[in-house]
Amino acid sequence: TYVEKIATLYKTKNYEQAVSFGLDALKRFPKHEDLSWYVGDSYSAQSLHEKAIKHYLEAFLTNPENDQVAVLAAWEYFYLQDYANAEKYNLDTNVKDFA
Repeated sequence: TYVEKIATLYKTKNYEQAVSFGLDALKRFPKHEDLSWYVGDSYSAQSLHEKAIKHYLEAFLTNPENDQVAVLAAWEYFYLQDYANAEKYNLDTNVKDFA
């Protein structure tokens, strides 16, 4: 499946390939939480924090019950020293205020 392939690319540290594959797969399945999450993880592994945030938030908006990706977005904001958004996306706040 698409998720298995992107997971394998990510786990084998082929981050650029994972991003490329994931972006192509998201064209076919634009609201796929796991694909967006792996693309975010792959960008994060390359220290491309702003791009990672975009995909983490897409995953969250697809499934607002998944607060794990919200925490990942918070960490990306933290790495960018954007502490206001890091706090906003932290679990201690109301995650319904996202986006």
